[in-house]
Amino acid sequence: MLWLWQRLPVSGRVRSMLYWLLGAKYAVGVQALVFDAAGRVLLLRHTYKGRHPWGLPGGGMERDETAPQTALRELREEAGLHGTVVGLVALERHPSRLMLELFYLCHAQGGQFRPNAEISDYGYFALSALPPDLEPRLRHLLIRYAAAGLLPGAPNREL
Repeated sequence: MLWLWQRLPVSGRVRSMLYWLLGAKYAVGVQALVFDAAGRVLLLRHTYKGRHPWGLPGGGMERDETAPQTALRELREEAGLHGTVVGLVALERHPSRLMLELFYLCHAQGGQFRPNAEISDYGYFALSALPPDLEPRLRHLLIRYAAAGLLPGAPNREL
């Protein structure tokens, strides 16, 4: 295949188009990790998530925005909070979808939660007392990030 690819009599632009058409397409999901002064993580109760409704503020990156802008937009839209991005904590591949997920540590700076069609409730939870109906994959990620010292209140925190 490589031999054939190298010898195809097409322009670079056509090669790029072929690569795009034949290559895997990934969506980009962005999630905001927000902690209060007591080191508890902000979780939202999503109305559409079925058995595991609790999760982080987050969603898909739109064509005209950066990943940090997505984190702040989702924090504002879903939780009613304004914030700033501190830094990228992790990049994960979703285990069952063609999606890359970026997790940004954010500081909330005002605003007020109001339930909406997408989010029915919110709360700050200690990592040792996460809701039982939090998505198991997200629970494991939070515990793994904390153990690696990537979350506030964890030892040797580095971003």
